[in-house]
Amino acid sequence: MNYEEYWNSEKSKGPNMHLNGLSSYADAIWINDVIRSLPIYRKTILDIGCGKGRLFPLWNELKLNATGYEWSDVIFPHTIVNGNKYGVKVRKEDIRSITTDDKFDIVFSTQVALHIPPKDIVKAISNMKKLSNEYIIIITAR
Repeated sequence: MNYEEYWNSEKSKGPNMHLNGLSSYADAIWINDVIRSLPIYRKTILDIGCGKGRLFPLWNELKLNATGYEWSDVIFPHTIVNGNKYGVKVRKEDIRSITTDDKFDIVFSTQVALHIPPKDIVKAISNMKKLSNEYIIIITAR
């Protein structure tokens, strides 16, 4: 079973399992604090594997020029709706094979790396580096 098949299968409990928001309010506060603690407040952020856009309200509140990348055909229509709602540009992109030369002050990813097959991790992180002007923030499961 390949990557896309797995995340659209019963085995993963379907795409909505990952889209009900952050695991806690504390997570949202922590992310907010991390972004605000950067030495110079940054203006652009790329949210890799943004899902339905659960962090779009935070990016909007922080007045960041945000872009969200989501690879799933099943999830992407919801990403578009929430991108429009919160003023976030969205693209259908897979971090393992990016097709853009865009650069961002912050490249952010939460709960994505653990879903990337081990053989593709180096490529994904290399692509994050190419997209970043300065900061890369990767959050994984606890």
